[in-house]
Amino acid sequence: MWKGIDVSSNQGIINWGAVKAAGCDFAILRSTVKSGNADKQFAANVAGCVTWDIPFEVYKYTYALTPTQAVAEAQ
Repeated sequence: MWKGIDVSSNQGIINWGAVKAAGCDFAILRSTVKSGNADKQFAANVAGCVTWDIPFEVYKYTYALTPTQAVAEAQ
């Protein structure tokens, strides 16, 4: 089984060395907040994953309630 971590600014500053030492195999990072601005920890989380050689993927959480809103967010 693979161990992963899903993080955003909600978790604050991540100790990526401790994450690696705990055997984490990958990370999923939130890229933006509801306003569309970058998650405040996104750049630091990317840097931590790169520094500690932790593979990662990125997601944008959607707040759309209708297909039209989803299309607008995607653009």
